[in-house]
Amino acid sequence: YITNYVYRIVRLTENNNIGTNPAIIFNDSTSSNGSIHFAGNMRFGKDGKLYISIGDNATSANAQSLTIFKGKILRINSDGTIPTDNPFYDDGNPKTGNDDRIWAYGLRNSFDLTFSPFNDSLYATENGSAANDEINFIRKGKNYGWPICSGYCVPYNPLYKQPMDTI
Repeated sequence: YITNYVYRIVRLTENNNIGTNPAIIFNDSTSSNGSIHFAGNMRFGKDGKLYISIGDNATSANAQSLTIFKGKILRINSDGTIPTDNPFYDDGNPKTGNDDRIWAYGLRNSFDLTFSPFNDSLYATENGSAANDEINFIRKGKNYGWPICSGYCVPYNPLYKQPMDTI
């Protein structure tokens, strides 16, 4: 089935323990072929940027496309603008050319992410299709291989970043 969903992140200002002044900083309405792998989580990095994990929406080809935000880890500024040092930044408009928000790609369903408390290293979990759940060290511009690889890429292919570990 095909349906429409809205991916939305709203920033609030805290005022006496109450969220005020809602501002939409991420909004993307898109058609969907399924009802799984929609979103994961978000965290601010030490660079002040917001990192967002979003699943492939049950369409594995999404993960390898640089024009689609699904199957990726995205990076945006706290006001929703796009950092010009993102690896696939081309024109500042995510709807033309590359989706400029992409930080890393080739992910099936990166359900959660976290930053090291000691440095700026970003780690993300990745849910495999039937097995091969992954722990990934997320690096700027890297391709994590889904759907070509699930778990470790065998035979090894230097185009794809191998997971740190699989479960």
